[in-house]
Amino acid sequence: MAERIRAFDWSRTPLGPINEWPQSLRTVVGLLVAAPGPMVLLWGPEGVLIYNDGYARFAGRRHPELLGMGAREGWPEIADFNDSNIRRGLAGEAWSLKDQELVLDRAGAPEAGWMDLDYVPVPDETGQPAGVMVVVTETTERVQAEKRREQTNERLEIALSAGRGVGTWEWDLVTDRVVADARFAQIYGVDPLLARDGAPLVEFFRAMHAEDAPYVQEDIARTLRTHQPFRSEYRLVQPDGTVRWVAAEGRVIVDADGKAIRFPGVTFDITDRRAADAARVETATRYDTLFSAITSGFCIIQMKFDEAMRPVDYMIVEGNPAFEEMTGLHNANGKWVSDIAPGLEQHWFDLYGGVALTGEPVRFENPADIFGRWYDVEALRIGDPSAHRVAILFNNITERKRAEARQAAMIELDDAIASLSDSVEIGFVAGRILGDALGAMRVGYGVIDAASETIVVERDWTRDGASSVAGVHHFRTYGSYVSDILAGEPAAISDVRTDPRTRDAPDALLAFGIHALLDVPVTENGQVIGQILVHSPHPRIWTAEEIAFVRSFAERTRAAMARREAERASRETADELQRLADSLPLLVSFVGADLRYVFANKAYEDWFGLIPGEMKGRLVSEVVGDAAWEIMGPIVRRALAGEAFVSEQTVTYNRVGERHVRSEFVPRYDAGGKVDGYYAMVQDISDQHRDQLALRESEANLRESETRYRTLFNTMDEGFCIIEFFDGPHGPLSDYIHVEANAAYAENAGIPDVVGKKLREMVRDEAQGWVDLYGEVLRTGKPIRFEKELEETGRWLELSAFRVEPASRKQVAVLFKDLTARKRAEEALQTLNVTLEERVEERTQELQAAHEALRQSQKMEAVGQLTGGIAHDFNNLLAGISGSLELLQRRLHEGRLAGVERYIDAAQGASQRAAALTQRLLAFSRRQTLDPKPIAVNRLINGMEDLIRRTVGPDIEVEVVGAAGLWTTRVDPSQLENALLNLCINARDAMAPNAGRLTIETANKWLDDRGAKERELVPGQYVSLCVTDTGSGIPSDIVDKIFDPFFTTKPIGQGTGLGLSMIHGFVRQSGGQVRVYSEPDKGTTMCLYLPRYTGDLDAVDPSDPVIEGHPGHGETVLLIDDEPTVRMLAAEVLGDAGYTVIEAVDGPSGLQILNSDVRLDLLVTDVGLPGGLNGRQVADAARIKRPDLRVLFITGYAENAAVGNGLLDAGMAVLTKPFVMTDLINKVGELIDG
Repeated sequence: MAERIRAFDWSRTPLGPINEWPQSLRTVVGLLVAAPGPMVLLWGPEGVLIYNDGYARFAGRRHPELLGMGAREGWPEIADFNDSNIRRGLAGEAWSLKDQELVLDRAGAPEAGWMDLDYVPVPDETGQPAGVMVVVTETTERVQAEKRREQTNERLEIALSAGRGVGTWEWDLVTDRVVADARFAQIYGVDPLLARDGAPLVEFFRAMHAEDAPYVQEDIARTLRTHQPFRSEYRLVQPDGTVRWVAAEGRVIVDADGKAIRFPGVTFDITDRRAADAARVETATRYDTLFSAITSGFCIIQMKFDEAMRPVDYMIVEGNPAFEEMTGLHNANGKWVSDIAPGLEQHWFDLYGGVALTGEPVRFENPADIFGRWYDVEALRIGDPSAHRVAILFNNITERKRAEARQAAMIELDDAIASLSDSVEIGFVAGRILGDALGAMRVGYGVIDAASETIVVERDWTRDGASSVAGVHHFRTYGSYVSDILAGEPAAISDVRTDPRTRDAPDALLAFGIHALLDVPVTENGQVIGQILVHSPHPRIWTAEEIAFVRSFAERTRAAMARREAERASRETADELQRLADSLPLLVSFVGADLRYVFANKAYEDWFGLIPGEMKGRLVSEVVGDAAWEIMGPIVRRALAGEAFVSEQTVTYNRVGERHVRSEFVPRYDAGGKVDGYYAMVQDISDQHRDQLALRESEANLRESETRYRTLFNTMDEGFCIIEFFDGPHGPLSDYIHVEANAAYAENAGIPDVVGKKLREMVRDEAQGWVDLYGEVLRTGKPIRFEKELEETGRWLELSAFRVEPASRKQVAVLFKDLTARKRAEEALQTLNVTLEERVEERTQELQAAHEALRQSQKMEAVGQLTGGIAHDFNNLLAGISGSLELLQRRLHEGRLAGVERYIDAAQGASQRAAALTQRLLAFSRRQTLDPKPIAVNRLINGMEDLIRRTVGPDIEVEVVGAAGLWTTRVDPSQLENALLNLCINARDAMAPNAGRLTIETANKWLDDRGAKERELVPGQYVSLCVTDTGSGIPSDIVDKIFDPFFTTKPIGQGTGLGLSMIHGFVRQSGGQVRVYSEPDKGTTMCLYLPRYTGDLDAVDPSDPVIEGHPGHGETVLLIDDEPTVRMLAAEVLGDAGYTVIEAVDGPSGLQILNSDVRLDLLVTDVGLPGGLNGRQVADAARIKRPDLRVLFITGYAENAAVGNGLLDAGMAVLTKPFVMTDLINKVGELIDG
């Protein structure tokens, strides 16, 4: 190992190269290598292994790979053990482990080993422990030897105890010391402690009988001289004077020179045997008497062996009379068994031969098939061993064996069918077990139909290839023994050819190989329902025991079948009960006395989320919750106390919350009359409870209402009555009677005591008129109010009537008051009214004329205001356009082209502002042409968010709150963007000069009749877009004017007053509404309500930028416009873009081209055209012949109605004048490509 350590590459280990090792390590390794015994050094916290040759041999196949490895990696099977020891050693501790058991893989497989381990810490140059030296001394062989010795001693002790042994002893011949165990010492009268430590031989001779000591000493001397085994029998006198016979056996152990040095042995108590020997003489005198008289069979045989000493035969030397009776062998003395019982099984020869050769007695139970019997046999060798004589004592145990077989068959039947559920399978298994027990050829179970005398065998068990009788059989086919079967008696037929019940037609049975049969019926409720059938292939006498056995077997088999059928029915019933319980709309359960659920229906899953299987075993308190258990606990304990009751309470349960329940509890009693649980049925009656509370409240209210009604009935000034219609002589419902009438009835009508009176008896001449009026109320249920004169009393009455529900009551309530005085006053004033009306009419006409003049004045004022505003703005815009064009013309004449672009830009900017002003005016008047598209408002807002933030400035905090799942709306996206931007600018101005918050919020709104009416909208679904500021708010006196044209609160020059009017016009034209909510000094919210659109959102978002300059590919465009300049510019731009352009100056000329066969891909037309046809009419006429023709309308101010109230058909689009030519190219390209 020294050479291997020097050659090892230590640089790969934590120790580093060997030449860099500290001197302390070098010194320790040198000592280690020189040591003869196994030693290993564990260096450092890793425990790097360095070891000597002795340890290499100890490591086995793990060497040499262990060298340089860490202890954990080198010995992974004891990694934790080594880690602990390294930590102890590096802590400076030294210790030893004796016979430490470790399981190590040293020879290819883990194997237990034992060793002594001595651990010593090894210091480095600093004096601190740097490693651990381990001295290994393997003790495996010693430990295992000790274990084997302990096991041997234990087995010896068991053997001595089982074989009546006295004890063991060992005589050291050199020191004359006998060491013996306690049992030996006790019987020899020696102190057990002295015997354990050793005593002279003479001490053990003191108890020996004086007559026996001499020959025992001679036997000992002979053994010491000859070294032959020692055996001697002698007597020991016990302290109480009794004598015990013992037999001592031992052997001499000699040294290398053949000198006897040890004499171990064992002593047996043979007192009983010696007593038996003494009695044997007496027994011999009685032998002959007993030989002949005993009922057990007895014989002496002499064995015969072949050359290989294999037993081949035996001779009956003598046998007693019981021998002849039990074997049926008569005059057998002196005869060989092979002659008198040929075919006797070989196992008899083997057993008796073994006894003859070994001398070991045997007792066994074996069958002798040739005799058809079982025997309980004891055999022992007698006489000279070389004579090979064996004495045999035996009994016929055939019936016991058969009974045991039958009992075993019953037990096997119970075990076999315990796990079976199918009746056919139970019958088959029963047949197999019964067939084995009886040695039958075929066994089966059949179901009997007594009326038809048939049997159905679904499956039978057979032996040795016998055919099956499965199927339907008519008993009469096989004989008349069916009468016995149907009478409930077994049919035992020993030979079908001779039995009078089958001998007349045995062939049907013989065809199945049946020579004997035993059919045992099975009855239930006094009726034969089936049978066990047992068939034999040869004639056989059926004993009463066999018949009784088959009957018991049949009954048990049928009981098992019935039990399985009952269990199946029980399971089906349980399943049906579970389904029934699951179908009930209430909690149904059974709870054991331990307050755990045993059964629960599916309603528990609905309430508590636990399926019925999960409920089993759970505590009630755990399922229902603490709050519910606090109420239910005392209640269920009443059920466990044996009380059956119904309770009702409000309970707060886990998961489902508060429920008002009606609970019924029924205790269940076990067989001993003790309550072992309770059934619970819990019904949620929360709705009924609420209804009951509501009913009680309603009844209370009704009583209160009745009280108020009676008070009103009796105190009111108006007359009141309830009439009830009935069928009279004038036809169905042709009269009515007064059921109730208050005191004021007589005061107002002038007729007293009307209750119980019929109408036609009270007012005969005018009765039909009243019947018609109130009869209509009764038929239709519609109340009426009218004035009518009661001619009977001459009083005018104001009456109202309504039907008393239900209509089946045929009652009408009438409320009325006397108008007679008022009617007379009206007549008195009638004349005055005639002249008064003439004066009022004249004055009314004067007022109407004044109002008309006022309205005309206001209208002219509004028109003047609008015209002035338009003139002011357009004059400014036109000044910019004309000025720019004039400067541009001057520069062109002068040839000065530098810088002309700013004049062009100025003119274009003024034109665009003019177009925007026009759009706002059209929006205000609700006459601009819209281009509505499906739009996602949240997406539009997100696209404008940056623009809005830049527009309102950094002092304003902008918050966007977009509703999730916001509906789609269909509006003009550019108009919506413009409206949103205008609202945000207004909000910014309202908060200036202070900072503030601007919130843009969207939401889905479903407006019912009331909400829609408040907003002047049609009920339905809307998308709301609201802009809220924290500004100064709008004063209440001007909030109604903010949508008026040119109304503004901003200083002159900072607003046109068209922004909100434009928004209002756009939203109203889109089918929506604008609402303002404002509080002075707190802020304002402007909300736009836009109708929900239920179609699909366009694939391209309306807010996406349009590709500039959409090119054409030779498509043909018909351009109709009566303005030459516009037509010339549009045609030139479209031509440059790659389109073929055909021009027309008015509607008729354009329609003529459209009706021709010229290919046209797109119609571009002005709406307002001369010639009697406007653009929309031309397009509609063109689509008659060209239904797929796409149309682009160019519109100005007043042509909107012609387009179609701002809404376009599919394949149509609109472009508002003035427009940028690039927009025209893009719109044309979109329509053609779309």
